[in-house]
Amino acid sequence: MLATTLSVQSFVLAVDPFDPSDDGFLGGTTTGREFWRGLRGGGAPGALAFKEQCRRSCGPQMPTARTPPVSVPTVSKPKKTPASLLKSEVYAAVRAALRSVTAHPLV
Repeated sequence: MLATTLSVQSFVLAVDPFDPSDDGFLGGTTTGREFWRGLRGGGAPGALAFKEQCRRSCGPQMPTARTPPVSVPTVSKPKKTPASLLKSEVYAAVRAALRSVTAHPLV
């Protein structure tokens, strides 16, 4: 939608530096995601390197102001995976930021 509406390409890499099971989240336009995956030093190794850099910059201890993981209540609809929830939150935040900057209601 971002690429077709505004001709803007993007990718977002998000990691939790203190969660050993977190492999990171890659979002954005198809062109942006493929750029990251094909970039020398990008893809999964790049996400791990970014995670390590974040750990080094935050120090050895875990931050104290961590929010607990989002729990998904059991409902009749299929449960969203944690990655789907994170993706939805990131996309909503990006759309809100783009709306505020561009004043374009369709973003």
